[in-house]
Amino acid sequence: MKFLTLFVLIFLSTNSISEVSEKVEFEYYYVEGRTMKGLTLSMKESSPVIRGDSKHAASSKLKIQYRYSTQKQTTGCSLINPEVRLKTTYVVPKIVKERSSDKIVTVFEEYLSRLMKHEQGHRNIAFEAAQRLEESLGLLPLAIDCATLKRNTRKLYTQINEDQKRKNHVYDKENQHGVLQGVSFMDIVKPLVNSRKALVEF
Repeated sequence: MKFLTLFVLIFLSTNSISEVSEKVEFEYYYVEGRTMKGLTLSMKESSPVIRGDSKHAASSKLKIQYRYSTQKQTTGCSLINPEVRLKTTYVVPKIVKERSSDKIVTVFEEYLSRLMKHEQGHRNIAFEAAQRLEESLGLLPLAIDCATLKRNTRKLYTQINEDQKRKNHVYDKENQHGVLQGVSFMDIVKPLVNSRKALVEF
C-alpha cells in the first residue's frame, strides 16, 4: 500500500505574548472505483484507519507539544518564553482518477469535502486546547524550584490534553463519526438517482 505525505507549517496568533503554531500533514491512501460498490470496497480494503474491529475512512492524529525556558530567582523558579505547537496529521483517502469513472470521482470529491469538515472539527478541539495550554503556561506561578515547576507544567499539560481527548470522543459520539454531518455516500448519491435500482447500480 502506498501513501503520500504532505505538510505545511502554520503560525496562528493568540492574544498572549507567544503564538501557537501548527504543523499540518496529510497521509493519503489510494482508492478507486467505477461503481459505488467498487469504491466502497476499495476504501475498506485500503484504509489504514482501524479502531477496534472496524475500519474507518479517515482519522486525525493530534499531538500537542510544548517547551519553555526557566529562570532561577532567589525566591524560586519561574517559567518564561512558553511555546506550544499542535501537530495535526490527517489520514484520508485519495482517488485514482485514471482508474475511476467520472461520476464516482464527482461523488468522491463531495464525500471528501464533507469528511474533511468532520476531521477539522477534531482539529479545532485540539487547537483550542493548545491555545488554552499556551495561555495557562504563561500564568503559572513561581515554583519553589525548577523541578517543581517541571512537575506543575506536566500536570497542566496532562489535564488539558486529556480534556481535549475526551471532547473529541464526545464529538464523534454525538455525530456518529460524521454520519450526522452528511459524511455518507448514500446521502450524496440518493439525490442523483430516481429509483432504488439506479441507486444499487450507481
